[in-house]
Amino acid sequence: MPQRRTFLVLILSVALLVAIGGLVAALPSVLGIVSHTSRPTRPHPGSGDTTRDTTTSPDTTSTTGSTVAGRPPTFAVGMTTQVFDEPAPATTYDYATGATTPGRQMVTLIEYPALPRGTATNGHDLAPARQWGPYPVILFAPGYDMAPSGYEALLSSWVKAGFVVASPSFPETNPAAVSAAAAAGYPHGTPEASMVDQPGDVAFVANQVAREAGTPGSLLNGLVNTSEIALAGQSDGGTAVAALAYGTNPYYTGPSFAGPALDVRISAVAVLSGATLYDAAYSPARAGLPPLFMVQSATDACNTPQSATALYDAVNPAVKFFLLLDNAGHLAPYTGGTDATLVEDSTLGFFELELEGRGSPAALISSGTVPGMSSLAATARAPALAPVVEDGQSCYS
Repeated sequence: MPQRRTFLVLILSVALLVAIGGLVAALPSVLGIVSHTSRPTRPHPGSGDTTRDTTTSPDTTSTTGSTVAGRPPTFAVGMTTQVFDEPAPATTYDYATGATTPGRQMVTLIEYPALPRGTATNGHDLAPARQWGPYPVILFAPGYDMAPSGYEALLSSWVKAGFVVASPSFPETNPAAVSAAAAAGYPHGTPEASMVDQPGDVAFVANQVAREAGTPGSLLNGLVNTSEIALAGQSDGGTAVAALAYGTNPYYTGPSFAGPALDVRISAVAVLSGATLYDAAYSPARAGLPPLFMVQSATDACNTPQSATALYDAVNPAVKFFLLLDNAGHLAPYTGGTDATLVEDSTLGFFELELEGRGSPAALISSGTVPGMSSLAATARAPALAPVVEDGQSCYS
């Protein structure tokens, strides 16, 4: 009996110590204290030849979203317009009058994570949320006869999640310039021919944004992370950014009279209903090409499926995704149509993955695959799609 009692006391003592240990371990969460663990450095999912430190910082409170303590889940959208003047030898051609003027004026809408003021959650005078910056930046190129404001829902969805977006209005193809040429009867051809100059325009604006980010007193100083820059574009804008990021023709990649050399590293490219650019040739597979995210509708008669798949198959980054929309128009998926929310979420997931190291390719593919609406895959070749007859009247739907 004494031995049994001693053994029983020993078991009870051990159980009591375990219970006390569990209570001690639980105390931090009971008291609202968050413990922080470190994650190992991992290869960046998009580049293949670079690594990114994803160690959780001491003020990180989430392992799923790199959410810094106090950072709001959604930002307000601050806006400002900056004019970047590209000097000669760059030129601007007026398709209404046939006049050529030296230089190119790039009127650029810049949207940034901001602090709300009262009930105002977007506006031109909202204070930037610098305390959680710097933020990755997305350079967005609009399509033909489109202004950046036409994509406001899409662009603001990126800003609300913590990205700075800079979107230039192209001198010859913005709505005012196209309307003037149309009113004159297109006496000097279509302004769309100027899209060959747009890769250089995007490079120029990207360089200017990086310069502003390094200029004390500038709005972008301390707000933009110039080591994490993405390119995005819709329609002709998508064609332009693809030629800049993956092309081998010096006319499109600079330096040339079409534009300056791109002085910043591109970490990701999103092409929304884009195609190959005229005589552009595209780089063979090599390390360091930025990951690609392409969006295309199987029924788009403006930028046809065969145009999009030709571009997808021509570019050769190690990582590329193809989001196929089953039945969407050319413009509506990016301007508030039925598929707009899906496109917003999928492109945002891509940028978070490639610019911030958040999420995973598998999670991105899962979120972009909606039966009866879309499919998303990371494949070397584009899906086999039935060709569609081109119809220019569908470009605004």
